[in-house]
Amino acid sequence: MYYNTGLLFNEFKNDALVNISNLSDDKISRVIDNIPNNWNISSSEKSSLYNFIIFRKNEIKNIFNGVLKNAGY
Repeated sequence: MYYNTGLLFNEFKNDALVNISNLSDDKISRVIDNIPNNWNISSSEKSSLYNFIIFRKNEIKNIFNGVLKNAGY
């Protein structure tokens, strides 16, 4: 992390949280739908990926704060 203290770090943290939280579920779905067919990702795997990303997006603040706590910030 470039700025572990002060206003710049908090600004970065808040911007990251807002940007991730503001990703629409529809946009995430469209990205997953555009995975190339030659990657051989099944519909079931795409569905699991979508659910995983949505769960993580909804928990991003807790995840981010947990990572920072574990890193000593």
